[in-house]
Amino acid sequence: MSLMHSLTRTALLAGALLLTKGCSALLPQRTPEVPENVAACQAFLARIDQAVEADGVTDGASLRIEGFAYLRTNRFLYAAGERLVTRDQTLAWLEAMHRLDREARRKEIRNLSPERFQEFEPGAPRDAKREALIRKVSECSQTLYRFHRYETDLRRRVQRRTVIPDEYRTWRRALGLYPLVALPVAYVTDDVYDDFRQWHETPPDKLSRQGHLVVAGPAENWNHDGFDPQSLYRPERLNALGLPDMTTEQGRRLAAHFAPIIIQDEADRYDRIGTLIWQDDRVRVDTEHPTVYYYFSYAIVADRPILQVNYAFWYSGREGPNAPWIERGPLDGLTVRISFDHRMRPFMVDLMNNCGCYHFFIPQRRYIQTIREIPLAVDPFVPAWMPSDFPDKRLQLRVNSGWHQVQHVGANQPAQVSRVYSLVPYAQLEMLPDATGRTQSIFDADGIARDSERIEPLIFFSMGIPAVGSMRQRGHHAIKLVGRAYFDDPLLFEQSFAFTPQSFTFATPTLSRSE
Repeated sequence: MSLMHSLTRTALLAGALLLTKGCSALLPQRTPEVPENVAACQAFLARIDQAVEADGVTDGASLRIEGFAYLRTNRFLYAAGERLVTRDQTLAWLEAMHRLDREARRKEIRNLSPERFQEFEPGAPRDAKREALIRKVSECSQTLYRFHRYETDLRRRVQRRTVIPDEYRTWRRALGLYPLVALPVAYVTDDVYDDFRQWHETPPDKLSRQGHLVVAGPAENWNHDGFDPQSLYRPERLNALGLPDMTTEQGRRLAAHFAPIIIQDEADRYDRIGTLIWQDDRVRVDTEHPTVYYYFSYAIVADRPILQVNYAFWYSGREGPNAPWIERGPLDGLTVRISFDHRMRPFMVDLMNNCGCYHFFIPQRRYIQTIREIPLAVDPFVPAWMPSDFPDKRLQLRVNSGWHQVQHVGANQPAQVSRVYSLVPYAQLEMLPDATGRTQSIFDADGIARDSERIEPLIFFSMGIPAVGSMRQRGHHAIKLVGRAYFDDPLLFEQSFAFTPQSFTFATPTLSRSE
C-alpha cells in the first residue's frame, strides 16, 4: 500500500507541475519595467544618433557600442575590459566609457548642420540653443547610465557588443594579392629606414638642409609655475584603474611641461607649422599662428595602464624636393607621443607622420631588454635611444624640409626660440569653427582628414588601408603597410619590446587578463 500511495502521490505532483507549466505558458511574460524617463531618453538619443549619421558628423575619436547609447569606447578601454579584477575597476571602466560618450555627443551636436539642428530646436541655431541641446543630450546619457550601471551582467553584455573596426581591409589585401606585393614593400621600407637610421646617427650640425633652421617652442617657460608631474600619481588622485583623474588645468600644465622644441629646416612656407582653419569650405593651415594640438591617451604595460601625452602639429602640405612625389599633397603633419611610468618618468617616445606613416620608437635604453621580431611584418624600428638629458631638458625634434621627417631627437640646450607656438586641445580639430561660426570636424566619420588626398591609394591598394597617405584622426592610425599595427593599440609596446625585469615596479592596481 505504501508503494501504491507513493506512486499515486508522485503522479499527482507531476501532473500538477505540468498543469502549472502549461498554464504559465498561457500567461503574458513579464519583462522588467522601464521607467518612463528612461524610455523617453532612449527614444531621444536614437533620434539624435539618426540625425548625426544622416548629417555625416559622427565623431570618430571614439566608437559607439550597439545597444548602449550612453557608452563609447576605444582600443584602450576594450583591452582594459578584458583585464578588470575588482568591482570598483569595472565601475571606473564604465565611467570612462560614459565620459567618452558625453564628450563625443558634445562634438556631434556642435557640428550638426543648421538644417538638421532645427529638427530639435526650431529657429536660428544660436550658441545658447546648441548648449541647451548638449545639456539635454548629456542629461539623457546620464539617465541611461545611472539606470543600467549596477546591472550584474552589464560588463559581459558590453564586451559582447563591442566591435573595434579594423583600419585594414582584408578584402583589399586578397584582391590586391597582398602576399606577393608585401615582400617588395617590406624591402622598400627597410631601405627607407636605413636612411632614417643614418640621419639619427649623424650629429645634428652635420645634417644637410634646404633652407635655414627655425626653432619653435611653447609659449610657457620651462616649469615656470613649479608644476610637478609626479604629483598626479599621488594615491588620492588615482582612480580604481590606477590612472590619474586630471582636471583640465592639470592636463594643460602637463602638456606644457613636456611640450617639445621643433627645430625646423625651413625652405618655404610649407615648412611652417600653423593653426588649422576653414577657408572657402576647405581645410587650410594659417602659418602666421603656430600651434601644437595635444591630447592624452593610455596604454597597458606589465598589466598596468600608463599615461601618454600626444602632440600633433600641422603643415600646409608635403612639398619640395625632399618629399617623394607619390606622397606630395595638401596637409601634412607629425605626432610625437611621450609615455610615462607610474612615477611620471618618460620611458618611451614614439613618432609618426599624421597619416600613420614612418612610425618609429625612441625608448629609454635601460627599460629595454630586447626588440621583438614580428612574424610576417616589419619589425619595430628604433633608430636611436632616448637622449640622456631628457626630461631635465626639453625634447628637441630636428625636422627636414618638405618631407617633414624627424631626423634627430635630442635634448641639448637649443638656440634661442625664434617662433613661439600655442598649445591647444586636440578636440578643437574635431569641432573647428568656420567664418560663419559653424563648427565642423576636419575629419570625416571614418577618421580621414578632409582635403588631404594623395595618389598613394592607387599604388598601395594591396596594403588594405583605405585612403592610405591621407592625414588621419586619433584612433585611426594604421602604422604599418606590411603586417597590422595601430598607433593607439594599448599593447603596442609589449608587442614590440621585452622590457628589462623590474623596469615597471608599479604601486598602482593591476589589470590582469581574465580567464
